[in-house]
Amino acid sequence: MYNNDFNMNNNYELYNNQVMYNNHPKKKSNLIKWIIVILLVVALVFVVLNLFDIELLTKEYHVTFALNGADEIETMEVKCQSNFNRECQVTLPVAKRNNGEVLGYSRDMNSKEAEYKIGDQLHLTSDMNLYVISKKENKLIIDKSNVDEVRDGKTSCIVYNNEKACKVDVPIFNKLGYKIEGYTKEKGNINNLVEFNSKIELNNNITLYPVYGEYQHYTNTSKTHFKVDKSVFLHNMYLDIDYNCNSVANSLISNLNKLFTTYPFYSYNSKIMLLNEINYTAFERASGFSNSAGFTNEYEPKNPTVLVMCTESLSPYIVAVHELTHVIDVKYKAISGHFLAEEKELINLRNKYKNVNNRPLRDYAYSDSGNSNVPEFFAELITYYYFNYVDTSYVIDEAGYRRGNFPDDMKKIAEKYLCIGRNNYDFSKCS
Repeated sequence: MYNNDFNMNNNYELYNNQVMYNNHPKKKSNLIKWIIVILLVVALVFVVLNLFDIELLTKEYHVTFALNGADEIETMEVKCQSNFNRECQVTLPVAKRNNGEVLGYSRDMNSKEAEYKIGDQLHLTSDMNLYVISKKENKLIIDKSNVDEVRDGKTSCIVYNNEKACKVDVPIFNKLGYKIEGYTKEKGNINNLVEFNSKIELNNNITLYPVYGEYQHYTNTSKTHFKVDKSVFLHNMYLDIDYNCNSVANSLISNLNKLFTTYPFYSYNSKIMLLNEINYTAFERASGFSNSAGFTNEYEPKNPTVLVMCTESLSPYIVAVHELTHVIDVKYKAISGHFLAEEKELINLRNKYKNVNNRPLRDYAYSDSGNSNVPEFFAELITYYYFNYVDTSYVIDEAGYRRGNFPDDMKKIAEKYLCIGRNNYDFSKCS
């Protein structure tokens, strides 16, 4: 039977105009409420993310590059996008350095090694700054077209990244029978010569041209060169050997090796010309002097050449030590403007013994009036010291030298001046 009134047996109630089922609101109403709440929460999240510039879904990462001495690069920046904070990938671009090599990239601009190579895949979780790491070889080129030999050595160096230049040693060369003077950067221009064994700065490849010349006679402007047989390199210098001098040369080479081992500065940037008696006498006569066995040209202050006569009557070894001591004196003058022999203590020492009986050293050390021959006194002083206290096995009486009779004050001065030579003419290091 149909009835418009609610039947209590059907458990229906009317509450605030809503139909209740078993005393509970409709489930559909609750679902709508939760949807509204969720939407409000999502909206709030996006507001917060936007306020603090926080990206939840995507992030863009950048790698920026600096040339750091390289010449070009494909791009100065690469970038990628990360989703949900995951890493993303970029490929490192190609870079080039003119006349050089690109090693790769590094986070350290001063590095000489690459952390990453060109074409590497980088997995980014943050931004990065990378520097191109590159190198370039600068070469010292020696024009060897007119010389007999150039000593081997390190004639190139490497500059990295933004470095502008590097340095190498300048090797010594030889031209048989000629004095060797140095190098020039411009062929034919002999001003501002580059010295042997000096340091030269290379900012690119540089070519040096050897400068050599004839020997100037001592008392006039005429010059000559010698046709010699061969050359031998000893420590830091050349020994040119004239014809008919081989037997004397063999002994001299052995003895000079002892000298240069004890005092390396004696071989620095010098040259010895061992001449036979005919050639030496002809040069001696043209230079206006006689009865000598060795000669050092004071007009060559940077790279002096020693002439020694090869004869059995006067020991070339003793003559060489004497003349090479003059070289030490000449080189000091090039640095300081005056000879070591012009130091007051040497002049006083010579004057002290000049007029005594049985004076030490040869009479030759005291020849000439006044102080004009102090350089010879200096050379004799060092030669006597060397053969009395260093190479004591060598017989020296044959050349008019005698052992012993070497006062303590002479010994002290000789040791001081050898110390000065050993320390690149620094007086402060020698008392």
